[in-house]
Amino acid sequence: MMSSLIQSTYKEIIRQYAKPGFLAHGELEKSTFKTDPAYYLTISENQKQEDCPYFKSQYEASLPPIEITNDPRQFWVWVWEVYFEDEDYHIDNLHNYEEEHSLRGKPFEAPPIGLKK
Repeated sequence: MMSSLIQSTYKEIIRQYAKPGFLAHGELEKSTFKTDPAYYLTISENQKQEDCPYFKSQYEASLPPIEITNDPRQFWVWVWEVYFEDEDYHIDNLHNYEEEHSLRGKPFEAPPIGLKK
């Protein structure tokens, strides 16, 4: 279990430096970001860290200015808790979801801008 000091420090960094940028996005991008981590956080709930490489790869792809915790999934839980206060990320109807890697991008990425269908 991670200390509450570490948790509160990471959450404060997310709140101060990441959340304003998130809030500046349009509703489509915010909705996309909300759906992707909710799905991946839900399906990875009882998996081992090594079975969830997408959390670490998404963190590293963002070129963060801070070191990640030893549990990349936990970092994304904190992001969720800061971005979507009082909302549960668990998806009850997982059978209605399927992974789609299309022009929209990989998990956690905003949709490409300026592409025509």
